[in-house]
Amino acid sequence: MSPETLFAVSLFPYLGFLWFLTKSETTPRLALIGFYLLLLFVAITIPAGIYSKVHYNDSVRFV
Repeated sequence: MSPETLFAVSLFPYLGFLWFLTKSETTPRLALIGFYLLLLFVAITIPAGIYSKVHYNDSVRFV
């Protein structure tokens, strides 16, 4: 399985995890914010990686 496919498939269990944490009354608010910020980080790095590949012809880790 390619890393891209594995990454895309792993997003669905994480979204389910966030849904259950949000529905839970016992999850600390700061922990919930941290897990949502991790999702935001991933959502920002995907377009940044595409941009660096198109405009600099290199991976985002080298830009």
